[in-house]
Amino acid sequence: MLRAVEDRDNDSFPGLCVMYPALPNGHKVKILYKESQLNEVIYPDLVRALQEGGFQAVEDWWDLLITVAVGGTMSLNGPRYPNPRCYQPATIQDVFMRAERTLAHALMTAVFCKQVPYGCSPISFKEVNGSFKFDTNTAFRRATHVFLAETGSEKDLYRITIEGAGNDLSKHRFTFEPSLTWLCSRYPEKFRLSASTGEALDRDSEGPPEQVAVVSSKPAATRGGGCDRDLSTASEPLVRDL
Repeated sequence: MLRAVEDRDNDSFPGLCVMYPALPNGHKVKILYKESQLNEVIYPDLVRALQEGGFQAVEDWWDLLITVAVGGTMSLNGPRYPNPRCYQPATIQDVFMRAERTLAHALMTAVFCKQVPYGCSPISFKEVNGSFKFDTNTAFRRATHVFLAETGSEKDLYRITIEGAGNDLSKHRFTFEPSLTWLCSRYPEKFRLSASTGEALDRDSEGPPEQVAVVSSKPAATRGGGCDRDLSTASEPLVRDL
């Protein structure tokens, strides 16, 4: 961990940062969390969400956090899928993959509605569309939901797809897909990041998330950053009918 620098002119604190190459529209995503946020609020919220849903803990809570924050795919082990012979149209929305869908909503709430990265603002969101698909012969199941941030933009969307196969009834693959508008709205380019040595944390080489000691509330630098996570899922998701 980099040593924090005492600087009366800057907001100085230990934390974790991740930066990405420019999105298709040129926007650069920079995400910085204070260590106190992570250890005291965010990680406990993620732990609680999995425990309450009956899911196994993950090996890397930072990876789970960033996967939800910017998009990606992660497999999670939870309650065994019952694979009933059929579903009743009147009740399928209440029972189909309920544990997995509840977890997805809890993860979204923990990442976007409570403690948020430095320079960002918490939001509220609502579900605007979704679809279910299953095959009782193979135990294949899929739930897709689209959420809309209550910000006024109809493109401020986030899609989550949860699916599983018959070879493992307790494992589900979660795919998190924020739209381009969602990413740009959640992570505005408002500040420049600096390490305790005084060097800007913008960089061109790929590698793991940087550990950060100092944040300077200055306009963001224009140089591109590097990262090992692909943001190709940043395209606007299609809202499908039920």
